[in-house]
Amino acid sequence: MMALRRIFIKPHTQSPGVSIINPDNPLGINPDNPLGTIQCDFIVSVRPELVEGLVLTGLVVRRAHHERPNGLSGINLKTAVVGARFIGRFGSLLSPDESGSYQKPHLEGELQLNIRFARWFLALAILIFFPAQTLASSWQQSGTARITTEVDTNPTLSSTYPTGIWRTILVPSYTLKKIGDVNELSAGLSAQIARASNKMLSQDRNDPSSFLDWRRKSGTGEFGLTANYDEVATRIAEINNTDLGYTDGTRSSRTLSGNWSNALTERSTLALNGAYNDVTYQGGTYIDYVTRSGSMNFNYALGKRGSPFIKMSYKDTKPTGSNTLTRFASALVGWNWEIADYLDASLQVGKSKTSGTRLAKQAVAEVKYTGQRSSLVLNADRQVSASGLGDFVVVDQIRGGWSYALGEFSNIGIDSSWSRSHYAAETTNRTSGVWLQLDLNSYCSMRAYYQHRISERGEVGAVNSDMLGYSLVFSQADF
Repeated sequence: MMALRRIFIKPHTQSPGVSIINPDNPLGINPDNPLGTIQCDFIVSVRPELVEGLVLTGLVVRRAHHERPNGLSGINLKTAVVGARFIGRFGSLLSPDESGSYQKPHLEGELQLNIRFARWFLALAILIFFPAQTLASSWQQSGTARITTEVDTNPTLSSTYPTGIWRTILVPSYTLKKIGDVNELSAGLSAQIARASNKMLSQDRNDPSSFLDWRRKSGTGEFGLTANYDEVATRIAEINNTDLGYTDGTRSSRTLSGNWSNALTERSTLALNGAYNDVTYQGGTYIDYVTRSGSMNFNYALGKRGSPFIKMSYKDTKPTGSNTLTRFASALVGWNWEIADYLDASLQVGKSKTSGTRLAKQAVAEVKYTGQRSSLVLNADRQVSASGLGDFVVVDQIRGGWSYALGEFSNIGIDSSWSRSHYAAETTNRTSGVWLQLDLNSYCSMRAYYQHRISERGEVGAVNSDMLGYSLVFSQADF
């Protein structure tokens, strides 16, 4: 870690003018110091009118920047100058009077505020100047921020009182990753902040999420552990998972998962996965539950165009505070095809069983096309997932997506989906939409979209909703 050696803070009465600059060594450079400075009597002016110390600050940083190509960046130089000006502006609150003693200002609240602000700024400057340089050499940092505004004509898909709302959503996120020869460690923080025009239909949201991931590679495989925490609106989570969700509450999920894979031979690979998930709800009538799951996948590569595999999975769920355990198990055989350089396909068929039911058929099919300017994805499957209803819910779904590159920086696309959940009453959802994305520059992109939804719940009949919105996404990698 780089550091400035022996920076002395003197009252300006002891060091008038710029007498601290040595004519034989005007910048005070010491080759033995990692940053190139030593015993620099750095004058921090505690009076707004004396600014010589600020000039010296800029010179020292500029000198260090030119001598160390991988050292302080231009952004840090600007921060140093701003920081010096800040100290010159507010430092008078900490300066001695003519008798050499420190006097307490009349505005005690202002003093406390400025001292607190100075401490925060000093801590921020330390993070920017020193640890950031160490991180830059071994860690990869990235950040994104998405701002969305949209109008939804019927967010609750109500058949009796279809009322529309405006909604604004901000999603900032930060990711830190370290990649070594053997180990890879990554962590991330994110939040979804949402505000709506009608709080009765869509509550204000402040949903955090975080993850910590560790992976260790070997000569023939990989082992990894992942911890996750996230909060999401139940109206969204339950619709996505089970097509059932009428109440706007909060679902909190804590997950710990592990995976291991190893190449048994040049052609065969074995992978094992396991997870523990604890889900709780706030608001609504959903039931807290715990889920444990595990799977085994054996893959054998026959050649470039084909790869058969066997997949076996198990999961169980238990409502919190209950001894009732519901189990689900499945066994599938499948084949992955590389039909052409631009066309891939996958097919899985097999049997599954849930506690208290008979064996049922299960299948998964997917086709991917990737051309020079267009791409197409089609898939169909039967998903069995735990829910806040206290049991597993079976959902049959079909999804498709097509995109086309209008130019180097613009794309259009069409998305469509159909799903039907099987529980006490069948619910069918159909969604279709179009979108346009423009890359404004390497850091910012814009996306406009329209979506139409139709929901059929038992004997209620069809209910529809229209959504129109746009998003701005700001991203910065390796900063």
